[in-house]
Amino acid sequence: MENNSVFWEFKEKCLNGYYKTPFQIPPSYWGLHEWDTLSEDEVMNMLFPFIKFQLKRAKNSMEIYKNAYKDIDIDSINNMDDFNNKIPLLVKDSTIENIGFRGKVRENPYVLRPNDIKDPMYIYKSGGTKGVATPTFITKNDLIRESHSFARSFYYEGIRPGDVALSTYNPTHKGGEAIKEGLMLNGVTFIPRRTNETAEDIIKVIKDYNVNVLLTVQGDVLKGAQESKDAGVDFMSLVEAGQDVLEKNIKTLFLGGYKLIDEATAWANTFEKPLVNAYGACEALVLATNTPSNGVNLCKHNNFHLMYGPHIVEIVRYENGKLVQCKKGETGMVAITTIAREGTIYIRYLIGDKATVVADEGECSCGIKSKIISNLSRIDNPQDLISSGCMCTMG
Repeated sequence: MENNSVFWEFKEKCLNGYYKTPFQIPPSYWGLHEWDTLSEDEVMNMLFPFIKFQLKRAKNSMEIYKNAYKDIDIDSINNMDDFNNKIPLLVKDSTIENIGFRGKVRENPYVLRPNDIKDPMYIYKSGGTKGVATPTFITKNDLIRESHSFARSFYYEGIRPGDVALSTYNPTHKGGEAIKEGLMLNGVTFIPRRTNETAEDIIKVIKDYNVNVLLTVQGDVLKGAQESKDAGVDFMSLVEAGQDVLEKNIKTLFLGGYKLIDEATAWANTFEKPLVNAYGACEALVLATNTPSNGVNLCKHNNFHLMYGPHIVEIVRYENGKLVQCKKGETGMVAITTIAREGTIYIRYLIGDKATVVADEGECSCGIKSKIISNLSRIDNPQDLISSGCMCTMG
């Protein structure tokens, strides 16, 4: 990565108050790799004015925040310590005392659309495990910002201009759309899977079009996620349909999912194929990334560097009734805050995942400075981890 004077000028402008809103920042800036050379404190100093901007927007433009924030003076939030100590978590489901936003979404899904943005928006739905999908509203510019974040991640994963990538991800899923746009931003030729194509058809496309980057999900372990993300074709079915073609053609294998299954890791090791992944959710992309599995870095296989901008991600837990940031070796809940988002604003939103911090910032040799998380998994019942206080249930 070359030193980019554009970023350092941008950083100075942020610190000097040049940008009044995050929407004034050129979308391409979220793809600059210098973000990942900064310490967490440096990143937060740059982003804090925009976090405060989004706090005010959330309180004024989204019904779900009004009760939760009614006693919070946003002007009194002057730094990240204030943010951590005064801003509650956002959760989907109700508690004994309050009604979570899932109930409001059941009555009217448009409660997750800010009323201060009149531009047309995409609506991408996620979840639905309890009968109510969470709709995330984003503008075209929001999608472009997240696509630049994906492009940044793809670079670390060894995907380069001139590559030819095939994705089996469902293009109606927000991740599938951002993958497509992120690859294009990296100068990669993109081939989407048509929904009627079988594993055998995909193998033929890989052979005919000299595909060298394959993006798909893993196999039976992720069957529950395939309908929304993959629409029925997975890596293990492709191995069965054309092992020889994959061995000859594919130089980078991107497999989605929380944890790489042993079969996929064994295949990649046997045939010396770099195996990579990125972590995110429909509500926010990209949250974390890794580097190729054949390298010497800590951030490979199921270990991911946190990525900051256009969102931030926290790993938090409760200690003596107080919400704290997880330290190395500790496991906590994944919370996201959308920074450069015109559409649905998520503030310290628990997306339903947990993770363990396995390395502090600066411990990895790959060049990305952020902490490394691992052991990503779903939380069956987030209420089990929320014991007291600091919870925003949007009554």
